[in-house]
Amino acid sequence: LDLARSGVWALNRDDLLAAAIMARSALESAVKYVDVGRAISATLDSVRPPEFTKGIHTSSELEKLVVKAMYGTRLPGMEGENEEYKSVSILSSIGRISKIKYQDNISKHYEILCEIAHPNCWGQFLYIAGMTPGSRTGDEIRTLKFEAKKENIIVLAASVSAISWACATSVTACNMLEKSVRMFRQSSQLDI
Repeated sequence: LDLARSGVWALNRDDLLAAAIMARSALESAVKYVDVGRAISATLDSVRPPEFTKGIHTSSELEKLVVKAMYGTRLPGMEGENEEYKSVSILSSIGRISKIKYQDNISKHYEILCEIAHPNCWGQFLYIAGMTPGSRTGDEIRTLKFEAKKENIIVLAASVSAISWACATSVTACNMLEKSVRMFRQSSQLDI
């Protein structure tokens, strides 16, 4: 929620670049939370209570997922020799979430926000106030302003959508996990 709040503050002061960067980060955090939450929830929902109460059961896949989610990194040298500590690419998570019904716009918004954050073409166009031909063929003289243009509705829409989605989906994912844990406890008659 801190990222969303900072994104909204940036939108309120017409700082589209900061809003897009905060929106992208909020979207990444929510996507990762939803992706991991769905996997944990599916695992808990698939455990058969009678089998569970007969002994100790483990899930190496679930353990690997949780380790990567909690301790994964892509920093050189930090993950050690173990592939288990290499974090899952955010693009993989976005790909999975985008396949969910009505979530296909997530990847589109993410791509727009990445254009701003990297900065690629759109990140530079935010600040171009004017262009005139230069003295040589193909050259342009560009006038820059250090404030975002309000006409850039695509970036604004992607930022607002990403912030809204991140806030709403984090709550939904939390509710999903809580329900799975509750159902798991009830079906296995665990008192934890």
